[in-house]
Amino acid sequence: MSDTELYRIDDGGFSVPQGLEVLRTPATGASIPPLEEPDAYRGVIAIEWPPPNGASPYSSMPGCLVSVTDALTGKPIMTCTKIIVHADAGALVTADLTMFADADGEPLLDGEPVIDGDGFRTGVFPFLVSEMRVKNA
Repeated sequence: MSDTELYRIDDGGFSVPQGLEVLRTPATGASIPPLEEPDAYRGVIAIEWPPPNGASPYSSMPGCLVSVTDALTGKPIMTCTKIIVHADAGALVTADLTMFADADGEPLLDGEPVIDGDGFRTGVFPFLVSEMRVKNA
């Protein structure tokens, strides 16, 4: 690696338009980690948290009161069973949603869950997060 050559850099999970390449010149002595292709995001969501339920710092927030909405359509996503938010300082905010999956293994945004063995078919799907807010009390 030299200080005059250009190297592709990680896009922070954001899909770079086809035909566009992100480049930078590395600093002296810098090393560039190998690139990994990010998973294809399944959509854009907004997450709503319940308002605080008391003045105590030990008040807890029940997960069943957290809601996920499709940010493009405004429709609630009722098939989500777990949310893991990733807020890395050098990247976009994303969330891995554990949710019901359809017969093809794709995220089930509405409709009936598919029975798979002793339970319902689920999967973990990456989404971009456009907004996180507290619900109005």
